[in-house]
Amino acid sequence: MNLLFEECQIALGKDCQIIDNKEEELLVLKQLGEYLTPYSTVDWQYLRTQEYNDLEEFKKNHLMSVDVYVVADSQDVPVFKSRLDTVLSHFDDVTALSCKVFIFNQDFIVQEQFPYRIIKMGYKVF
Repeated sequence: MNLLFEECQIALGKDCQIIDNKEEELLVLKQLGEYLTPYSTVDWQYLRTQEYNDLEEFKKNHLMSVDVYVVADSQDVPVFKSRLDTVLSHFDDVTALSCKVFIFNQDFIVQEQFPYRIIKMGYKVF
């Protein structure tokens, strides 16, 4: 594990649960794959999207106590699970893990649009 992840893990505290079971990790990555293009970018065109200029605006508009997975585009950062409110409270620690960090669950995906600091959320269209 790298130093940035260790700092993130400390910041998230008890709400940071590393997915260390390979079968569960594969299921999480499969779920993430439902949101991605073949180039590992979020396929926003197939999602109902909303953009927020800052974190506070985002927090006002969403249910915060849901579980999410966090996957960083870095081999030395493990896949982990946390609560959305905890992740957002330590957003800088989480987004510092990699250039691409995916925060998602079965219903939505959240990603910071670097370098603009815009937070984009995409909901699956059923």
